[in-house]
Amino acid sequence: MVSFSVPASWKKVRIPLLSDTPIPIDDPKAKFLRIDFIHEEMIPLRIAPPIRVFFPTKYLSTLNPGTLSLEKNVLIDEKDGIFTLSAPIFIRGASRNFVELVKDMIEIVIIAEPKKTLSWSLQINDDTELENRYVNQKLAALGLTKELHIQTQEEYYRNRFRAYLENFRLSDPKGKNLSLQIQVEGHMIHVTSPELSQDNQHP
Repeated sequence: MVSFSVPASWKKVRIPLLSDTPIPIDDPKAKFLRIDFIHEEMIPLRIAPPIRVFFPTKYLSTLNPGTLSLEKNVLIDEKDGIFTLSAPIFIRGASRNFVELVKDMIEIVIIAEPKKTLSWSLQINDDTELENRYVNQKLAALGLTKELHIQTQEEYYRNRFRAYLENFRLSDPKGKNLSLQIQVEGHMIHVTSPELSQDNQHP
Protein backbone atom coordinates (compact mmCIF):
# COMPACT_ATOMS: atom_id res chain seq x y z
CA MET A 1 0.00 0.00 0.00
CA VAL A 2 1.12 3.55 -0.83
CA SER A 3 0.00 6.39 1.43
CA PHE A 4 0.05 10.14 0.73
CA SER A 5 -0.80 13.18 2.82
CA VAL A 6 -3.75 15.18 1.51
CA PRO A 7 -2.58 18.59 0.16
CA ALA A 8 -3.84 21.62 2.06
CA SER A 9 -5.52 22.90 -1.12
CA TRP A 10 -7.81 19.85 -1.07
CA LYS A 11 -8.92 20.26 2.54
CA LYS A 12 -11.88 22.46 1.66
CA VAL A 13 -15.64 22.00 1.30
CA ARG A 14 -18.19 23.82 -0.81
CA ILE A 15 -21.17 25.30 1.05
CA PRO A 16 -23.02 27.53 -1.46
CA LEU A 17 -25.28 29.08 1.20
CA LEU A 18 -22.29 30.36 3.17
CA SER A 19 -19.67 31.19 0.59
CA ASP A 20 -19.03 31.37 -3.14
CA THR A 21 -15.60 29.83 -2.63
CA PRO A 22 -14.57 26.59 -0.90
CA ILE A 23 -14.21 26.84 2.89
CA PRO A 24 -11.14 25.30 4.58
CA ILE A 25 -11.94 22.41 6.90
CA ASP A 26 -11.79 23.80 10.44
CA ASP A 27 -10.64 20.71 12.29
CA PRO A 28 -7.24 20.16 13.95
CA LYS A 29 -7.22 16.58 12.65
CA ALA A 30 -7.51 17.75 9.05
CA LYS A 31 -3.74 18.09 8.83
CA PHE A 32 -3.46 14.33 9.32
CA LEU A 33 -5.73 13.39 6.40
CA ARG A 34 -4.19 10.83 4.08
CA ILE A 35 -5.05 8.94 0.90
CA ASP A 36 -4.25 5.24 0.79
CA PHE A 37 -3.78 3.37 -2.48
CA ILE A 38 -4.03 -0.40 -2.06
CA HIS A 39 -2.38 -2.54 -4.70
CA GLU A 40 -4.85 -5.27 -5.60
CA GLU A 41 -2.68 -8.35 -5.41
CA MET A 42 -3.33 -12.01 -4.79
CA ILE A 43 -1.68 -13.01 -1.53
CA PRO A 44 -1.36 -16.77 -0.99
CA LEU A 45 -2.91 -18.07 2.22
CA ARG A 46 -0.22 -20.55 3.15
CA ILE A 47 -2.36 -22.53 5.56
CA ALA A 48 -5.37 -24.76 5.02
CA PRO A 49 -8.22 -22.79 6.66
CA PRO A 50 -10.53 -24.72 9.00
CA ILE A 51 -14.05 -25.32 7.71
CA ARG A 52 -16.87 -26.13 10.11
CA VAL A 53 -20.65 -26.36 10.28
CA PHE A 54 -22.68 -23.96 12.40
CA PHE A 55 -26.03 -25.30 13.65
CA PRO A 56 -28.60 -22.55 14.36
CA THR A 57 -30.49 -23.11 17.61
CA LYS A 58 -33.92 -23.16 15.97
CA TYR A 59 -33.01 -26.23 13.88
CA LEU A 60 -31.18 -28.26 16.53
CA SER A 61 -33.98 -30.78 16.98
CA THR A 62 -33.45 -32.02 13.41
CA LEU A 63 -30.10 -30.56 12.34
CA ASN A 64 -27.20 -31.19 14.71
CA PRO A 65 -23.78 -32.90 14.69
CA GLY A 66 -25.53 -36.24 15.19
CA THR A 67 -27.70 -35.92 12.07
CA LEU A 68 -25.53 -33.94 9.66
CA SER A 69 -21.80 -34.25 9.00
CA LEU A 70 -19.23 -32.67 6.72
CA GLU A 71 -17.94 -35.12 4.13
CA LYS A 72 -14.27 -35.57 3.31
CA ASN A 73 -13.35 -35.36 -0.37
CA VAL A 74 -10.65 -33.99 -2.67
CA LEU A 75 -11.16 -30.49 -1.20
CA ILE A 76 -12.02 -31.27 2.40
CA ASP A 77 -9.41 -32.89 4.61
CA GLU A 78 -9.80 -34.01 8.22
CA LYS A 79 -7.26 -34.50 10.97
CA ASP A 80 -7.81 -34.85 14.70
CA GLY A 81 -11.48 -33.99 14.23
CA ILE A 82 -10.75 -30.71 12.45
CA PHE A 83 -11.85 -30.27 8.84
CA THR A 84 -9.85 -28.00 6.54
CA LEU A 85 -10.15 -26.69 3.01
CA SER A 86 -7.11 -28.27 1.40
CA ALA A 87 -6.74 -26.28 -1.83
CA PRO A 88 -4.79 -23.27 -3.14
CA ILE A 89 -6.45 -20.18 -1.62
CA PHE A 90 -5.51 -16.53 -2.04
CA ILE A 91 -6.55 -13.33 -0.28
CA ARG A 92 -7.39 -10.08 -2.05
CA GLY A 93 -8.34 -6.65 -0.75
CA ALA A 94 -5.81 -6.51 2.09
CA SER A 95 -2.10 -6.07 2.76
CA ARG A 96 0.47 -8.80 3.33
CA ASN A 97 0.95 -7.56 6.87
CA PHE A 98 -2.77 -7.96 7.57
CA VAL A 99 -2.83 -11.46 6.06
CA GLU A 100 0.17 -12.57 8.10
CA LEU A 101 -1.51 -11.31 11.27
CA VAL A 102 -4.95 -12.90 10.78
CA LYS A 103 -4.18 -16.07 8.79
CA ASP A 104 -4.28 -18.41 11.80
CA MET A 105 -7.68 -17.05 12.91
CA ILE A 106 -9.51 -17.44 9.59
CA GLU A 107 -12.21 -20.08 9.19
CA ILE A 108 -14.97 -20.94 6.75
CA VAL A 109 -18.38 -21.49 8.35
CA ILE A 110 -21.20 -23.43 6.68
CA ILE A 111 -24.72 -22.61 7.90
CA ALA A 112 -26.82 -25.74 8.50
CA GLU A 113 -30.39 -25.16 7.39
CA PRO A 114 -33.28 -27.40 6.24
CA LYS A 115 -32.59 -26.95 2.53
CA LYS A 116 -30.65 -28.67 -0.23
CA THR A 117 -28.07 -25.94 -0.89
CA LEU A 118 -26.27 -24.34 2.04
CA SER A 119 -24.56 -20.97 2.32
CA TRP A 120 -21.20 -20.19 3.90
CA SER A 121 -19.36 -17.22 5.34
CA LEU A 122 -15.79 -16.20 6.06
CA GLN A 123 -14.98 -15.53 9.71
CA ILE A 124 -12.03 -14.04 11.57
CA ASN A 125 -11.98 -15.01 15.22
CA ASP A 126 -10.92 -12.66 18.03
CA ASP A 127 -10.85 -9.68 15.65
CA THR A 128 -10.70 -7.17 18.53
CA GLU A 129 -7.43 -8.62 19.80
CA LEU A 130 -6.07 -8.82 16.25
CA GLU A 131 -6.96 -5.16 15.71
CA ASN A 132 -5.07 -4.17 18.87
CA ARG A 133 -2.03 -6.17 17.78
CA TYR A 134 -2.13 -4.60 14.32
CA VAL A 135 -2.31 -1.07 15.74
CA ASN A 136 0.43 -1.71 18.31
CA GLN A 137 2.75 -3.11 15.64
CA LYS A 138 2.22 -0.09 13.41
CA LEU A 139 2.71 2.44 16.21
CA ALA A 140 5.84 0.68 17.42
CA ALA A 141 7.28 0.78 13.90
CA LEU A 142 6.70 4.56 13.73
CA GLY A 143 8.41 5.24 17.05
CA LEU A 144 6.10 8.18 17.80
CA THR A 145 6.46 10.00 21.10
CA LYS A 146 4.00 12.90 20.91
CA GLU A 147 0.69 11.90 22.45
CA LEU A 148 -1.40 13.77 19.86
CA HIS A 149 0.36 12.01 17.01
CA ILE A 150 -0.06 8.64 18.70
CA GLN A 151 -3.80 9.16 19.18
CA THR A 152 -4.26 10.30 15.60
CA GLN A 153 -2.21 7.48 14.13
CA GLU A 154 -3.97 4.92 16.31
CA GLU A 155 -7.34 6.01 14.96
CA TYR A 156 -5.95 5.89 11.43
CA TYR A 157 -4.62 2.35 11.81
CA ARG A 158 -7.79 1.11 13.49
CA ASN A 159 -9.82 2.40 10.56
CA ARG A 160 -7.40 0.75 8.13
CA PHE A 161 -7.66 -2.61 9.91
CA ARG A 162 -11.47 -2.44 9.91
CA ALA A 163 -11.45 -1.58 6.21
CA TYR A 164 -9.32 -4.64 5.50
CA LEU A 165 -11.61 -6.73 7.69
CA GLU A 166 -14.65 -5.59 5.72
CA ASN A 167 -13.17 -5.79 2.23
CA PHE A 168 -10.78 -8.75 2.19
CA ARG A 169 -11.97 -11.85 0.39
CA LEU A 170 -10.83 -15.30 -0.61
CA SER A 171 -10.08 -16.06 -4.23
CA ASP A 172 -9.15 -19.07 -6.33
CA PRO A 173 -5.86 -19.33 -8.25
CA LYS A 174 -7.44 -17.56 -11.25
CA GLY A 175 -8.24 -14.47 -9.18
CA LYS A 176 -11.99 -15.04 -9.00
CA ASN A 177 -13.88 -14.80 -5.73
CA LEU A 178 -13.91 -18.17 -4.04
CA SER A 179 -16.96 -20.17 -5.05
CA LEU A 180 -18.08 -23.16 -3.01
CA GLN A 181 -21.05 -25.31 -3.94
CA ILE A 182 -22.40 -26.89 -0.76
CA GLN A 183 -25.08 -29.56 -1.08
CA VAL A 184 -26.83 -31.73 1.49
CA GLU A 185 -26.87 -35.36 0.36
CA GLY A 186 -28.62 -37.56 2.91
CA HIS A 187 -26.88 -36.97 6.22
CA MET A 188 -23.72 -35.55 4.63
CA ILE A 189 -22.66 -32.07 3.55
CA HIS A 190 -20.78 -32.24 0.27
CA VAL A 191 -18.51 -29.32 -0.73
CA THR A 192 -17.33 -28.85 -4.30
CA SER A 193 -15.67 -26.13 -6.37
CA PRO A 194 -14.87 -26.67 -10.07
CA GLU A 195 -11.97 -24.20 -9.97
CA LEU A 196 -10.34 -25.59 -6.83
CA SER A 197 -10.84 -29.22 -7.78
CA GLN A 198 -8.37 -28.78 -10.65
CA ASP A 199 -5.56 -28.48 -8.11
CA ASN A 200 -6.10 -29.68 -4.57
CA GLN A 201 -2.51 -29.16 -3.45
CA HIS A 202 -2.16 -26.22 -1.07
CA PRO A 203 0.79 -23.85 -1.87
